[in-house]
Amino acid sequence: MWIIPAIISFALFAWIMFEGMRFAWLLSQSAKIVQRSQAFERRINSGSPRILVAGDSTAVGTGTTPEGSVAGHFAADFPHADIRNVSTNGWKVADLLTAFPTDGSFDLILLQIGANDIMRGTPEGEFETSLAALFDKATEAGTHVVVLHSGNVGLAPMFRWPASAIMRTRTLRYRAIYRRIASEKGVAYVDLYREKKDDVMTKDIAKHYASDLLHLTADGYGVWYDAIRKTMTDAGIAL
Repeated sequence: MWIIPAIISFALFAWIMFEGMRFAWLLSQSAKIVQRSQAFERRINSGSPRILVAGDSTAVGTGTTPEGSVAGHFAADFPHADIRNVSTNGWKVADLLTAFPTDGSFDLILLQIGANDIMRGTPEGEFETSLAALFDKATEAGTHVVVLHSGNVGLAPMFRWPASAIMRTRTLRYRAIYRRIASEKGVAYVDLYREKKDDVMTKDIAKHYASDLLHLTADGYGVWYDAIRKTMTDAGIAL
């Protein structure tokens, strides 16, 4: 009778080892992608409108070229816009709050921040306080403020069960905080959350995800950009 439990134990051990090795390899891929990432900026002294993109690796455009990032997509659609980028891989909301620029005013501020808070599990009370303060700073500096944090992090192919289930649950909790505070502060919230059956990006992973299966390709950021522009249109935000 000991044979069946032994087989189950061995299979479980083998699965844990495989998943650990897979995750370590993906993290090494992510480190390589981060090293060669470069945020898109285009400074035009007399440019109008003035756009500030600020946030984490998703604002840097990690996983693609600078032109393939969300900031790069804005540059293509608004060739005369001055685009400043204050973004760093790994930033959480509290980091952006500390580094938020105080030396200018902008027609549009795009905040791409929060995925690291979700993945690392920032305490929700601390997160909520930082997010409200960040929105206050942004609305003081920008005529229009738009925010996004990520899609359903649990759908990122890097994560498999049970991590995917944990990330999905966290995303829903932090999303609720974003939606409430954005509404209170007059910030336009881009809702990227999708369940798997409705998610375009996971239907073609190679097209939308970089080699670490976490960051995005130019096509992946393009999906986000389309959602941003739709949110802007729905909110009456024009540049």
